Amino acid sequence: MAGLGEHITAMVRSHAAGDDAAFYSVALQVAAREARSGHHVLADDIRKTIDASRKSQPRLNVTGA
Repeated sequence: MAGLGEHITAMVRSHAAGDDAAFYSVALQVAAREARSGHHVLADDIRKTIDASRKSQPRLNVTGA
């Protein structure tokens, strides 16, 4: 399992690359890690923030044209 620093680094890299899917994937890994550590309120807050962000962002249909 990656350490928190590695998770943060991965999140920054995916954000910089515009890779929302990777960003959210790593953020969910952080939430899972916090839940396993007994930090359930923080884990729930992270998950709720991710869900709200996904709902508020418009979906782009990117084509090769």
